[in-house]
Formats: sequence, structure tokens, C-alpha cells
Amino acid sequence: MKYMQLTRKTNLTKQDIKLTGTYYEAVNQFMYFGSQTNSKNSIQEEIRLRIQAGNRSVFANKKLLKNKDLNL
Repeated sequence: MKYMQLTRKTNLTKQDIKLTGTYYEAVNQFMYFGSQTNSKNSIQEEIRLRIQAGNRSVFANKKLLKNKDLNL
């Protein structure tokens, strides 16, 4: 399992935790319900990932979008 600590303090050390026999790995970023979340609360990476996903979708359906028999 993983956890991410969110705080305004910048000098915290990242450390793994063991709680009731379960290890929790400290991370700086992770995906949560499809959104990129990071410890700096920055959205630049989230925007980049969404643009990439949109580009993948467009190019994956390029033939379909160019089909003249399809009414869009």
C-alpha cells in the first residue's frame, strides 16, 4: 500500500511506515480515480497526462474520424 503526506512544510523526510503488520510506502505522486495527484499540489503533470490521453484517442480513431460515410 502507498501513502502521500500533504503539508506546507518543505523539509519533511519521506519514510515508509509499518502499521499493524502492513507496510505503507511513502510516495510523491500517484493516480487517484484517474487523476494524477502529487505532494506539491501541482497540476502541470495532470494537464500533460490528459493531453497525451486525448492525443492517443484521436490518433487511435483517425481512420474512423476520416470516414466520409460517418455523420458526426
